[in-house]
Amino acid sequence: TIDPSKITFLTSLDEIPSDVPLDIVIITVKSTSTATVAQSLVPYKHRVKSIVSLQNGIHNVEVISSILPDVDVVTGMFPFNVASPVDGRYHKGSGGSVCLEDKVAGRQLAELLNACGTETTVHKDMMSVLYGKLQMNLNNSIHALSNIPLKRELSLWSYRRILAALQKECLHVYAAAGIKPKSFVPFPATLTPYLLWLPDFVFGWIGRQTLDIDDRAMSSMWEDLKAARKTEIDELNGEVVSLGKKHNVPTPLNTAMVALIHQVEDAKMGSPGLSGAEIWKRLQNGGVVAKTSPEVVV
Repeated sequence: TIDPSKITFLTSLDEIPSDVPLDIVIITVKSTSTATVAQSLVPYKHRVKSIVSLQNGIHNVEVISSILPDVDVVTGMFPFNVASPVDGRYHKGSGGSVCLEDKVAGRQLAELLNACGTETTVHKDMMSVLYGKLQMNLNNSIHALSNIPLKRELSLWSYRRILAALQKECLHVYAAAGIKPKSFVPFPATLTPYLLWLPDFVFGWIGRQTLDIDDRAMSSMWEDLKAARKTEIDELNGEVVSLGKKHNVPTPLNTAMVALIHQVEDAKMGSPGLSGAEIWKRLQNGGVVAKTSPEVVV
């Protein structure tokens, strides 16, 4: 345990004393803000030894390195769900170990995190980790539209069939691109869509064995809609769409999901509370303006 009085909390880079080395800078902002944060570090680049990107999305390290080409940048990934139900408080709603690239700074940070009780593993192939996380994160948009706890949403077939369909498109794109995603559950990532299609009582039993999610967990995209912020939809489902175009693989459902989330973003009224059947209908129609009622009909 670290005495809180020995930890210095600062809210601005300008507050960091000029003689303090910046051995490891950890970036955890949304992918939409990666370039802005990297640009803010430019005046300090001679003091920054390494940067660790612990973010959703595929291209954050690429963006950071383009702005800070002389700084060592390490790829990382948080597997678990973290939300802020109230200001100043953060709730970890699911399990899993932090993944870091097998580089010097990655190994150093992994040692520190493991020492303080945060399970962390080091990986040589972080791109497979990121693409595996992207496949799982396709649920963020579905959950954000549902306005119910994550565990409840995943327990209902009407929502899971949407995730299965989005993941099938994603896996077709991966196959065309030669991408082999890492699985974060005890079965291959390619089997996940078929397991999601199982009846609720069967999936519920499997979920209890494999999914570590508590009753209060909510996705960060749901939180973004609630706060009327821009979401990471372009970096998640939008990434599948972009990769599909590159490899001539159609992605109509992910394309429609991107459009639907953007429409909800523009409304700035939080989650619309759509049932699984309603989301499915909207996606079949290519994505249309969502209803604004917070009611959920499942």
